[in-house]
Amino acid sequence: MSNKSLKLRINSSLASFQDGNVSISKLRDSLELNGKAFENVNYDLIQELDDILHQLMTSQFAEEEECESGIAEVIQLIRHWLEKLPD
Repeated sequence: MSNKSLKLRINSSLASFQDGNVSISKLRDSLELNGKAFENVNYDLIQELDDILHQLMTSQFAEEEECESGIAEVIQLIRHWLEKLPD
């Protein structure tokens, strides 16, 4: 699968999450599955993905505990990360 297709899948998951159709958990699963499939990605971007996945998990736990999750900031990190990836 091409990097472009993987980006589209992640963006679709983001849109579904923002529309309320998928949970943080499903968004995290999609990001992990598709994000780790990118080709020609340098180590820094892989580390950045791992950090984002950790922040998503933290946001999920905060939401489950009915605390402020900070998910809006994590969404921005995902979008910024996607911009850095090769097509």
